[in-house]
Amino acid sequence: MKFIPLTNTFKFDETVLTKEFLPFSEKIIRNWILEILNNHYLLEKTHYVNKHNLKPKIIKDIQIAFRENFPEDFDFFFLNIFVNPELMANFLSLCLQNYCNKSEATELENILSGIGSMYTVSPTKKRIDNYELGCYILTERLDSTTQNLTNKALKEEDFIREAMINCYSTQPDYGKSVANCQDELEKLFKENYEPNNKTPQFGKILKALKEKPEKLNFKGSDTLDNKEIILDLIKNISKYRGIHKAGTGINPTKKEAEYFIYTTIYLWTIHRQNI
Repeated sequence: MKFIPLTNTFKFDETVLTKEFLPFSEKIIRNWILEILNNHYLLEKTHYVNKHNLKPKIIKDIQIAFRENFPEDFDFFFLNIFVNPELMANFLSLCLQNYCNKSEATELENILSGIGSMYTVSPTKKRIDNYELGCYILTERLDSTTQNLTNKALKEEDFIREAMINCYSTQPDYGKSVANCQDELEKLFKENYEPNNKTPQFGKILKALKEKPEKLNFKGSDTLDNKEIILDLIKNISKYRGIHKAGTGINPTKKEAEYFIYTTIYLWTIHRQNI
């Protein structure tokens, strides 16, 4: 359907997203959940027309998952979660992780993008069969500029997808996101600067490059008077690795994790000529 608004009231900015599930989206989201649960035999009909109850198995599973009690009546259950945006988002993520194939996940993404949701459906694996279940998760939707920046890396590298999921999922782990980036940077710098060293230490590679920055070779490197600025971008990455083996790592914030994700994408992009 084409629609060019006559007035500003209905000229919605695509970059303005919401974590709320607004009333107009209630019916379409309810029908999607109802279909998913019904397809997996998690509902049972009652003696009332068009009324369903959740089966004991899924009631038990979601009560354990969310540490809350839920009614077995599907309509009451749905209203219970719909009025709580955080609970709603996490339940959609639970459905994606356990019950959805590609077409069902795509249907939910179409719903969420259409209602201006802050959430988007993201695959957790690089290649997904149309009928394979549990390959999707709910993550935060990126603005178009950021999405364009990451698209190429997302298509070619699993580590970026993992870092993104750990940073933007409904249950983020910023330490793991930074760890994903550090692991990739170690691989990247080894392949570019220590290809014959079977056990290079990341810190030693960076130290050697710091002492002889002229060895840095990447797209546009000839235009830089001070190549060390590239190394300064990642000098604190080990500090913010929240799962540091020695237990001395600092759990990073979301902003710090984002910094390392996009710094890693930048370094990955400018070094692709040498791999």
